[in-house]
Amino acid sequence: MSKEIGSEAADFSILYKWSEGTVPPPYYYEFTIRIGPGKQGSIEFLPDYPMHDPPMWAETFDLDEGDLNRLHALIAEKGVFTASWTEVADPPVGGSLEWMEVTVGEERFLVPSTIEEKETVRDVYRTINSLVPERIRDKLMAQREEFERTYLENESHNRDGE
Repeated sequence: MSKEIGSEAADFSILYKWSEGTVPPPYYYEFTIRIGPGKQGSIEFLPDYPMHDPPMWAETFDLDEGDLNRLHALIAEKGVFTASWTEVADPPVGGSLEWMEVTVGEERFLVPSTIEEKETVRDVYRTINSLVPERIRDKLMAQREEFERTYLENESHNRDGE
């Protein structure tokens, strides 16, 4: 790495992605959490496989500077800025996937979705998820449940009408 990564969290951002394992519709979903730069965050939620052109629900939220500094320190502690992360040509199939990309200034650190990397950064992923306010997470999950219910009702009507 060409420079020392400072302890200031103001100039860093995170792109975190999580997706459900391989399951039939309507049980699949995925979401993306973006943190920073600065004190803003967002979550984008897809309630079905992207190829099915589902709606995308987006919410924004504000972050506390102390939370950002703690997250930055945890990322540094877990070695994200110094580890040699394994390139993954084909991520594992079947189970849920999660990965993140951390940007500090002009440098990017991609933590791929492998079992080894997931164990190393498990606390980072939990912390990122905890920054999404509970009211937003509850709202998105309620929308997902409604999407699932509507999907199943439509499938039932389609079967009955054939």
